Amino acid sequence: MRMATSLWSGIQQAARATGGSAQLSEDGTFMQRPDAAIVVFGETPYAEFQGDITTLQLRPELRSPIATMRRLKEQGIPVIAVMITGRPLYVNEALNTADAFVTAWLPGSEGGGVADMLFAGRNGVFAHDFQGLLPTGWPATAKHGGPMLFPFGYGLRYADGPHAEEPGAPTNSLTSIPTSRYDGL
Repeated sequence: MRMATSLWSGIQQAARATGGSAQLSEDGTFMQRPDAAIVVFGETPYAEFQGDITTLQLRPELRSPIATMRRLKEQGIPVIAVMITGRPLYVNEALNTADAFVTAWLPGSEGGGVADMLFAGRNGVFAHDFQGLLPTGWPATAKHGGPMLFPFGYGLRYADGPHAEEPGAPTNSLTSIPTSRYDGL
């Protein structure tokens, strides 16, 4: 019988396979400065009414990793956010803080598979590319039925490369729309 792999175990194994190491820290403190930090956060598993929420945001007790991301960023450490959820939620604060953002859907028992998406091999090449596309729109606000930040079917792959930096509009336009890159959605 095959056992499930925790996300921490998958990260640890992937780091070792590339000749590196990983350190587990619940609050973002470290003994040796990391090259990057993977901050895992999100919802706990739920079913039926237990998952009912009045707004499309994480419960307050699940938002502390966002402060951890900010502290790491203030120290100049790149942050990869991995959000575990069963549904798209308003997470603009985390999106704006992280250098890369990945969604891992509940239920999750294959942490090794998630870690495989985060680590390149010793040769610097990723063995797998992101394939998932959003099964529904991703909310821009915490309001049910509100505007969408990312539309149905949105998703990025490593192969997509950087986004064009040409604004596509005159620099003296009256309306400016900020843009950001969110890897892995």
